[in-house]
Amino acid sequence: MQHTNFVMLGLTGSGKTCYLLGMYKRMLAGMKGFTLTTDDDTDVDLRQRYARLNDASLGPDRFPRPTDQAEVLNFLLNYAYSSIMSFDWIDYPGGHLENKNYGNAEEYQKLAAYIKKSSCLFICVDGELLKGDDDNEDKIDYIKDNCSSIINPFLEKYINENKYLPPIAIIVTKWDLCKDDVKDDDLIEIMREAFTPLFVEGNNSDRLVAIVPVSLGPNISEEGNRGRLKPKNIQLPIYMGIWFSLYEYQRQIEEEIAINNHKIEYNNFVINKEKEKWFGFLRRDDKLINSRNSYNKQITNETSAKVEQLEKAWRDSQLLLETLKEKLPKTFFNGTPYESFEDAAEKYLLTRYSGDN
Repeated sequence: MQHTNFVMLGLTGSGKTCYLLGMYKRMLAGMKGFTLTTDDDTDVDLRQRYARLNDASLGPDRFPRPTDQAEVLNFLLNYAYSSIMSFDWIDYPGGHLENKNYGNAEEYQKLAAYIKKSSCLFICVDGELLKGDDDNEDKIDYIKDNCSSIINPFLEKYINENKYLPPIAIIVTKWDLCKDDVKDDDLIEIMREAFTPLFVEGNNSDRLVAIVPVSLGPNISEEGNRGRLKPKNIQLPIYMGIWFSLYEYQRQIEEEIAINNHKIEYNNFVINKEKEKWFGFLRRDDKLINSRNSYNKQITNETSAKVEQLEKAWRDSQLLLETLKEKLPKTFFNGTPYESFEDAAEKYLLTRYSGDN
């Protein structure tokens, strides 16, 4: 089964841990057949933390304090109780992004290593920066000062080291705080200006970006933060990341199947050459023929199993794609907006792998 990492890039207080808790609890009960599971100890811990988050009587104290140390949590995404893919979620102190040259330099390097293995990057933007009557220009400055001035250099370092950028979801947390102050077009304008390198038109580097507003509840901030906890859109970034990882997985299986087919072709060539010796009055090696035939059967069985894996991965990816096409907001590829996530993703994948045979 395929495995990947997911890291949400965001500074202290931007809502990374709340997003994690909301995502887990929302997916425990299941969404259109999809569920998340984890080990027993992690499950107990997350349930307890979510219970506090769900306790409206605590008011502002219901929200978790900023994370003070990095934590790696392992999850399994399932559909109809059948496993699709496992992934590690890295929850870390937001200050680690700023401390690459002092303080937590070692932790910064660990975080960078996790990010390098991620099939999708998540950027956490604090929706609280977007609330109020300030114009878009001011809100762009708020995002730049409190988020993108740290994130953009990190992305530049990533692409210089890895020669490409994975798909990116800009997750706007606390959407309940700003949804009445920011229209959809305003949100797009603000994100495009705050993260300009991600939205530059042209193919200098292939960039797929989705903007995903999420919330723990439409009214959670009302009456002194005593509103009902009802996470919204919280599953979409995970679905997006898993979908791209499944694509990589399918490519890997297809390559393995092709290699197995070549092995069988070569074995058959050797077998046929050995059989021809009978007609040339040379003694053929029946032991070699039997060995090659036996190996062919083994490879054929392995290939059949891989074909089943490939078919399951394709079915799982189609299930995710249906939700992404329906729910995921406008997606950008190399600065061009696409109404359909599927169209933008197809452009990204075709361009990224256009040089592969």
